[in-house]
Amino acid sequence: MIRLLEKIRNSIRLIVGPCLLEKASKEKSGIQANVVLLGNEKHSGLRVLQQYGIASVPAAGSEAVALFVGGSRDNGFVVATQGDSGDIPALKEGEVALFSKFGQTILLKEDGSIEMTAASGKDIVLKSRLVAASGILSNSDIKAVGDVVAGLVKSGETYVETTSIHLKTHMHPTAGTGSPSSPTPGT
Repeated sequence: MIRLLEKIRNSIRLIVGPCLLEKASKEKSGIQANVVLLGNEKHSGLRVLQQYGIASVPAAGSEAVALFVGGSRDNGFVVATQGDSGDIPALKEGEVALFSKFGQTILLKEDGSIEMTAASGKDIVLKSRLVAASGILSNSDIKAVGDVVAGLVKSGETYVETTSIHLKTHMHPTAGTGSPSSPTPGT
C-alpha cells in the first residue's frame, strides 16, 4: 500500500514543473518546444499551447511552465512562457501590451488610447485599407504614393472640394482676364 501511495505522490509531483525553453519552432501540428526541467531533465517536442488568437514562437531561454498529463513525462505541454523581463514594456495597472524582442509594441493604455510602435527606423505596414471613422491627425507629413480621394479638405483658409473638381484633369482660366481656359489634359 505504501509503495502505491508513493507512486501516486511521485506522479502528482511530476504534473507541473518550471522549465527553460532550449528551442521552439513552428511545425505542422503547431508550436513545438524543447525544454529543460529542474535537474537538467530534457524533453523535446512538447506542444506549446497558447491563447486563442495569439501566436508566438518563444525565444530560446524563455521561462516556461510545463504540464504533464497524469504525471507522465511522455505526455507534456508548455502552457505559459515569458521572455527576458527587460523586454516587457512599462505598464500601468490594467494595461495590456503585445510586444516582441525586436522592439515592436502595441499598447492598450489606461486612458483608452492605443499606441503602436515599430522597431527603430521601421514602418508600420497595413495590409488592408485603413478606415478612420473620426478623422486622422498627423504630426508630420503625409505622403501618398497612389491616388488621393477626399470629400472636403481644409488647407489654411482654402477649401478644395474634390467631389466637384478632379485635381488631375481640371481646367482653369490662364493668367490674363478673359483668357481662354487651359487645354484639356493630354491634348
